[in-house]
Amino acid sequence: PKEIADALNLDAGTVRQTCRRMQADHQLHAAPGGTYRPADAVPGDSGDGRDSPGREPLSLLSPRHCDPADLGEHQ
Repeated sequence: PKEIADALNLDAGTVRQTCRRMQADHQLHAAPGGTYRPADAVPGDSGDGRDSPGREPLSLLSPRHCDPADLGEHQ
């Protein structure tokens, strides 16, 4: 949680509490040493798909709403 708070410039206490809530909701798994990982992650799996051949890599597309400018409707 401290690394997350530092990277995102957030209050460390708020991040810790959010991580605990996410753990209670089975979104995160608490590991020894106060670290967290996604609940469906396998220990040692970086999540990029390269070290788990049976797992699809994550999409690089980001979910966001588009507007007419994004759809090529320029004049």
